[in-house]
Amino acid sequence: MSQYLEGIDLEALFFVGFQEQFKEDVVRLGRKLQWRISELPLQMRVNENKRTKQSAPSLPEELIMRIRKCNEKDLALYEKAKQLSEKGFWS
Repeated sequence: MSQYLEGIDLEALFFVGFQEQFKEDVVRLGRKLQWRISELPLQMRVNENKRTKQSAPSLPEELIMRIRKCNEKDLALYEKAKQLSEKGFWS
């Protein structure tokens, strides 16, 4: 995402939403756009393997750090967007 938004200030965007709070963000977007919907019929679809409920294998800390290093710009963008959102910037 950082490559896609390179050179664009987050404060210049009309709205930013987050996957992990999809339903709430669609409601916030609806308020901004003055949608006249009393209730949004939104449901998150979750792909679940019904045959097994195994947890994902844990990764070595070194690998996690390498992944974080490769995604530094995206992580920084996400953190800045979360901070702005928590302060009500796009509300």
